[in-house]
Amino acid sequence: MRLCAKLSLFGLLSLPIARHQAPRTATVQGCRETTFGGRINGGQAYARELGEHLWLHLSPLGNNEGWTIEIEPPNSGNDYAYPLNPPLRLANSQYLGTGYSETVKEQLSHNHVVYFVLNPSDYEKAIALAQDVLWTYYASAPDKTAEGYLAALPKFPSGVLILKPVKYETKNGGKSVKWMLFSAMVTTPSAFHLAPDLSSMETGCPAREVGPT
Repeated sequence: MRLCAKLSLFGLLSLPIARHQAPRTATVQGCRETTFGGRINGGQAYARELGEHLWLHLSPLGNNEGWTIEIEPPNSGNDYAYPLNPPLRLANSQYLGTGYSETVKEQLSHNHVVYFVLNPSDYEKAIALAQDVLWTYYASAPDKTAEGYLAALPKFPSGVLILKPVKYETKNGGKSVKWMLFSAMVTTPSAFHLAPDLSSMETGCPAREVGPT
């Protein structure tokens, strides 16, 4: 569950988010890339199997104000994207709706780059690290500080989803959305088994960098 409280001690968790694309390494192997698309009405939920018991969910916000992007195993409530996409208490790349001083129209004007862990073991490690930072106000261990958390993020084997709003219609001054047509590109390590109905191609693996810009 997202927390809407304002961050005070953890300014590093409020870093700017990538809005366009994930950088690539020079290698042409090591990962696989798949693409798909869909259309969704405001207030409607969307679900798509990615593979290895992970599903992409677009979960609707109230008043047709957009969606949150979540990647979860079925019936678990564990969002495998949440611990990998700071800021943890403010709007991040998973937020696709009105709020945090932006309208859904503004959120639909750019791509959303969302990283996610690939298995339960890494999720437990990642969420524990995120919770340490959120709730340990005076951490003594380096890995429990905001700096330690950010340094650990690139070390997690992960997939990356780039969701691009292609066409959409908004109302209420851009605060509500009638519908959205979107495309999605998902890149995962080659060892990750994508859903059978998703075709894929070899590609370079995303180069994850987290830090001030």
